[in-house]
Amino acid sequence: MAAAMNTWTHSPANAAGSAPPAARRMIEISAHRASLTGSSGARTGVVTLIQHFGSALNLNVHLHMLILDGVYTLEQNGPRFHPVGAPDAQTLERLLNCLIRRIVRRLSRDDL
Repeated sequence: MAAAMNTWTHSPANAAGSAPPAARRMIEISAHRASLTGSSGARTGVVTLIQHFGSALNLNVHLHMLILDGVYTLEQNGPRFHPVGAPDAQTLERLLNCLIRRIVRRLSRDDL
């Protein structure tokens, strides 16, 4: 049971504020892994599905994310795809720890 689905295509330089933190960070990681900076105009895509319930209709809020395995830059001859491999376990662990801190901070701020 999908509650909401949003699609974003971003430059790493202007991704702030419009995508969830996990999506923003994955965009930055992809551009960095392709050895590109925000000024390169690198773009990637993320689709995030926010699911509120599990298969037993129990409350189980979680995200499903599809992330391109690379970034695009606009070259003179058109778009160019720069493939990147999957993030390593250490990168994903840092991302997870960052998200945990943000979620706990938000829940504490909202007295939940």
